Amino acid sequence: GAIEQALRAKYLVLAAAGCITQPSLQPLFTGRDGETVPGIEGAWVQEGDGDEPMFMTLRPLEGSEYEMTLAGDGKVMPGAFAVRFGRIEGDLYWDLTARPLADEDALWGLHRLPVHSFARVRWQDAQLEVAFVDPGWMKDAIEEGGLDIAHATTDRDRVLTASTEDLQQLITDHAQDADFFGSPFVFHRHTAE
Repeated sequence: GAIEQALRAKYLVLAAAGCITQPSLQPLFTGRDGETVPGIEGAWVQEGDGDEPMFMTLRPLEGSEYEMTLAGDGKVMPGAFAVRFGRIEGDLYWDLTARPLADEDALWGLHRLPVHSFARVRWQDAQLEVAFVDPGWMKDAIEEGGLDIAHATTDRDRVLTASTEDLQQLITDHAQDADFFGSPFVFHRHTAE
């Protein structure tokens, strides 16, 4: 209903920094590359400008994977996301992808392709900043010939098809470039009152 649509809209704002986040077919980190981040689990809240707050919960799963759920207005958004953390050049990043829904039927499931999106994460105690790779930067860099990375272009999106190794090299080479990341979303540790 209306609440679910509002939560989806808020997620798109969160994930896209005002636009669609840069999708990739391959992960930034594999199970071998991923790492656990003790203490990052739990509930986080992002206060909006007059909007209802967005809640993000991170729960550790097996290995280095975490489950992320989003909620707002007292309702949990349907579906969950898998997050894998890892480090490149000492900085913390996450690789986010949707987890399959429990009620996906066979035909729908065959047509839903999980893609990955990447973000730089800065975390200190009670504050978590998430800055997604900016697809506008990626589009401009590819079109201007300054970036040679495997990708495919669809009607709506440019989808990276590069290997995990090449994606990590992309981060190494360009993480310090202006506008490579969108503006960070700032969350604070949620404490029950």
